[in-house]
Amino acid sequence: MKLPEILIPYRPSDPKVGAPCWFTMPPRITMLRQGGCLLRDDVVWRCRKGWYWRAIRGLPFDGMSYPWPQRSWLPDRYDPLTLREGALHDCDFALNDYFPEWHEIVKLFDINVNLLDGLKMSRPDLAHAFYITVKLCGYPVWAHKSREKLMLQWLEFVGKPEQLDEWIKGVVKDQAV
Repeated sequence: MKLPEILIPYRPSDPKVGAPCWFTMPPRITMLRQGGCLLRDDVVWRCRKGWYWRAIRGLPFDGMSYPWPQRSWLPDRYDPLTLREGALHDCDFALNDYFPEWHEIVKLFDINVNLLDGLKMSRPDLAHAFYITVKLCGYPVWAHKSREKLMLQWLEFVGKPEQLDEWIKGVVKDQAV
């Protein structure tokens, strides 16, 4: 399988450096019976280096990924205020699982900086707590290579908008809570 170009961060010819920014509203999600959720809207982010990063609708993910002990004092993993950060971070981590070349295209450091910068905009009150919690558990997840059926299907359709929309409808019909 080839890495879909739509998921590769890109740098415009005249990047706006030093001004991270979300270009999308918090996305809609659909909760899935087997756990996690499905991203229903695209997420677009400009990082502090001026690059654009995307998580495309249909992405299966688990909201903000932090371990169960922290779930008692941090907000809901599916808090609408942090869904963009969770989706983008999970997308970038998942691409490392499926494409060996991903770590040559992007660096874990940049993925984590994107998370922190986004959280500073969406949840400045808890940005560092979220970031530290996710980062503490992040490397074992980065190093682990998973092969999830739903993710493989999404990767097959992500660069084909019409087919992707049909696949999403099917997943929602068959697996939504």
